[in-house]
Amino acid sequence: MNDIYNDPYLDDETDDLNWEYQKIEKIEFGREYGRKSIPWLIKNVIMQECIFICSNCHAMINATVYRDFSLNILKNEKVAVHIKVFYDKLDEKIRIKRKKILEFKNISIFPNPLKTIFSYGKALDEKLVCIYYLCHKFSKKYERGFFSAKVFNFVLDKYYTHFNNYKDELLENDYIQYLEGKNQFNQKFFIITPVGIKRAKQIIKNKLSSDPVKFQKLIKKWKKRYIEVVQ
Repeated sequence: MNDIYNDPYLDDETDDLNWEYQKIEKIEFGREYGRKSIPWLIKNVIMQECIFICSNCHAMINATVYRDFSLNILKNEKVAVHIKVFYDKLDEKIRIKRKKILEFKNISIFPNPLKTIFSYGKALDEKLVCIYYLCHKFSKKYERGFFSAKVFNFVLDKYYTHFNNYKDELLENDYIQYLEGKNQFNQKFFIITPVGIKRAKQIIKNKLSSDPVKFQKLIKKWKKRYIEVVQ
């Protein structure tokens, strides 16, 4: 379970962490928060400069004696150095997270991280758009107008059976079809059909109109993962 902390121990002038952990204000999410709206929660997390930390980091933050006297406690210089490195990295991660929070403090409209590009019930649209880019955009350099379940799952950063959850629906809608005569290690390949291309272009046009920045960012992420898997 994650905890939310107000982070007053970062000195705004020196940008250094003074790690007065005992002064950290814990904000617990109880039942009453379940009745709050997402915009309200986001606004208050930002205005109070809260950051999320996992329970493990929470325990390490509260272990101030362990941090300050690890060498005396463990009697092992090598391990003590390792602990210092851990805390240095933790310091840096918290500093980076708080800086991100501060970027939103002076704006009137707060972002909603739960708002996705493809809304609930539109998962098939996302899969089709991804397939379109796999077959007609990313693959141009590699002269590959087809894709496999393995590549599809990797690009979307999903588990290995993810494509199978949508394969039948994609085939039934005539969005994709098997690439006949091409198999490799019992791995089947697919291509996008003219019907799939037409539908994908409609979706892409809508996304570029409604949220171009977020959509283009998603495509860049997919492209990076595609290059990684085919090279």
